[in-house]
Amino acid sequence: MALSLEVNKYEFIASICRDSFEEFVKRFWECVPGAGKLKWNWHLSLFCEEFERIVRRVIVGLPREHDEVINVPPGTSKSTIFSILGPAWC
Repeated sequence: MALSLEVNKYEFIASICRDSFEEFVKRFWECVPGAGKLKWNWHLSLFCEEFERIVRRVIVGLPREHDEVINVPPGTSKSTIFSILGPAWC
C-alpha cells in the first residue's frame, strides 16, 4: 500500500506567503495597479524584513521598540510595500 501525499498548489503558495512578507511581495507585486514589473534589489528585502518584524511584534502583543521612519528617495517602492502590500499581507 503506497502512501499518497497530495499538495494543493494554492494552499502551498498561501502557506509560503503567510510565513514570509518578502515572498508575499514577490508573488503579488504585479497585482498592484501601476506597480509595473518587479525589479528586486537589496533595499526591498530590508523593507520587507523590517515590516515583518514590526507586524510580528504587534501580533503577539509586544510593545513597539521605536517609531519607524523610512527616509529614502521617491521611486524606491516604499508606498507600494508599506501602504498597499503591507496591509494586504496583515
